Amino acid sequence: MATFLDGKFIYGWVRAGSDNRIPLPPPALKEYRIEADSDLVLIQGDREAGGFSAVPLDRLKGSAMKVILERYSQLADAPAGETVVVQGRSKIYARTRLGTDNRLLVPPEAQKAFKVRAGSRLLAVRGSEIAIALLAAGVCVDAACGREDLPEWG
Repeated sequence: MATFLDGKFIYGWVRAGSDNRIPLPPPALKEYRIEADSDLVLIQGDREAGGFSAVPLDRLKGSAMKVILERYSQLADAPAGETVVVQGRSKIYARTRLGTDNRLLVPPEAQKAFKVRAGSRLLAVRGSEIAIALLAAGVCVDAACGREDLPEWG
């Protein structure tokens, strides 16, 4: 794992496949205790950086960010494995399932807002105590573009 830019931990690059499924880096899966075949909530990143954060549903329920689930209850109430997309006040939220191959599908309704499409290259960054951030653009991504020591999954 490399670090740069204000001490941000960078896992490396992930690339969306032709099916728009995105692998999560094994070190991030371990750090965030994300297991295959589990439900995740995707939270739209800021307008500049695009991308999104991925949070295990169970961890979101026990965090200060649980207000998202209270405000948009369909994210919490959907049956396990069901995909849900919600337009919030200023962000799009999506619930999706991490496959047994540790790849997640960004629902089609969220792809434009997240700036993700087949072949997209996202920078996987330690986002918070509960979420991994996958950045599509911005200062961090620009700085990482010149780094040849960062691993890539895809």
